[in-house]
Amino acid sequence: MSMTIILGGSGYIGRNLFAELGPKRAQASYHNTPLEDGFRFDAATMALHETGIDTTGSTHCVILSGITSPDFCFKNRVEADAVNITGIKRIIDDVLALGLIPVFASTEAVFDGSRGNYDETDAANPILVYGQQKL
Repeated sequence: MSMTIILGGSGYIGRNLFAELGPKRAQASYHNTPLEDGFRFDAATMALHETGIDTTGSTHCVILSGITSPDFCFKNRVEADAVNITGIKRIIDDVLALGLIPVFASTEAVFDGSRGNYDETDAANPILVYGQQKL
């Protein structure tokens, strides 16, 4: 049975995905909020291979880690950039080096909100710092 690694497993989406898959089919990380059967991961400073988790049998890594509060991102640009840009790029490089398929979740905040009902073919035009970081 293949395993999925969920980075950001203590957030809303990650918690629900981990609950659906369960610890027999997934491993999930947390940063500040401990997660039963989870492992600690700091997206700003750590690489996945430094966590000590066993990636044997894992095929995918769902990347949900991030600082998602638009206000925090605006007020704390350096800290948010370290996670949402530098950290995510490092994570993707590490995931690929481990032979895993990265699954990256973004946000509609990469669009300016002028019309709605966006899809992946629409041009991005973020107006928030958070949207710029996700782009």
